Amino acid sequence: LRSLANSLRSLANSLRSLANSLRSLANSLRSLANSLGYANSLGASTRMCLKHIQNSYVSRGFKK
Repeated sequence: LRSLANSLRSLANSLRSLANSLRSLANSLRSLANSLGYANSLGASTRMCLKHIQNSYVSRGFKK
């Protein structure tokens, strides 16, 4: 009975550490997704800015 209790205790510990690992993995994935979203929005705003600059130069060129 004692060895069974020890086995159950070690199983519970293993499950707890597995849950902790999964939680930290989920946090890592969430922060990665946030980073990617930030990079994506940064890229989109940079593209919009470049397009705006390009358009203003083109319209200025036509006015000459």
